[in-house]
Amino acid sequence: TLFGREYAMPAGVAPIGQSGLIWPRAAEYLAAAAKQADLPFCLSMLATTSIEKVGTIAGANAWFQLYPLRDEGVTRDVLDRAKAAGFSALIVTMDTPAARRTLRDLRNGLTVPPRLSVLNLSRMFANPAWLAATAAAGMPKFETMLPYFPKNADITGVGTITQMLLAKGTDVKTIEQVRRLWDGPLLVKGVMSVADAKLARSAGAQGLVLSNHGGRQSESLVAPLQALPRVREAVGDALTLGVDSGIRSGLDVARALALGADFTLLGRAFMFAVAALGEAGAEHATEILKIELEQAMGQIGCFELPHL
Repeated sequence: TLFGREYAMPAGVAPIGQSGLIWPRAAEYLAAAAKQADLPFCLSMLATTSIEKVGTIAGANAWFQLYPLRDEGVTRDVLDRAKAAGFSALIVTMDTPAARRTLRDLRNGLTVPPRLSVLNLSRMFANPAWLAATAAAGMPKFETMLPYFPKNADITGVGTITQMLLAKGTDVKTIEQVRRLWDGPLLVKGVMSVADAKLARSAGAQGLVLSNHGGRQSESLVAPLQALPRVREAVGDALTLGVDSGIRSGLDVARALALGADFTLLGRAFMFAVAALGEAGAEHATEILKIELEQAMGQIGCFELPHL
């Protein structure tokens, strides 16, 4: 039970930006699978599917992830759209306060939008099913944010979002601003310390998602599971605690629960399934997750999850 609503499992789909590059309409497939399995589905503000499309598919199972924005008017409008579409909870991501230089991406030539280099073209033609699906769907765009791009801006480029729309740096004032604009459940994502957990609570957050952004932003950060026990001890039952980053299986979900989490969010596990099997992969991943969690809990003699 999360924020007064029951779900089938203490697990959901994490927000994943630019998911349409991995497989066209990936967010829509995962939203539909989450709705069918009765799991939370969190739509990234930087997804390639709009708030309105996902709201129609997932309804109250849909959560929304917001990156801090420069313009309060844009923030208000985005959140108003999420409310109108039926989204039931909001996650504010605070763990990307600055750009990063990712050597792995520089080496493998990953850019958004993709450059049509010889290497990338050879990769595309080596994956004809992806290429055909992408050609049919068209170049992915940041659909939720399209109304806020300046005229003549590159609507497919992550650089435009970063330079023109996203706030520089994050602090508690961001949470306070969002709290004024959103009257539903509010979670803060990226908190990893007791001090920040208490600060988020004082600003009006009802929950946290302990996260190191999948290890993408800084490889020096500790794993959220390492921070979880001390944060739980400090906040008690005052905050709902979720965990993402490194959760790959039902066994991982059980580990997180044992360390004090109320729920978990999985990203790569679901995206690998969609990348491999397309639309069918979304439902397949939820089925595997359920089986693995039941088996992991059964092995320790816990055949029923506690009512959290």
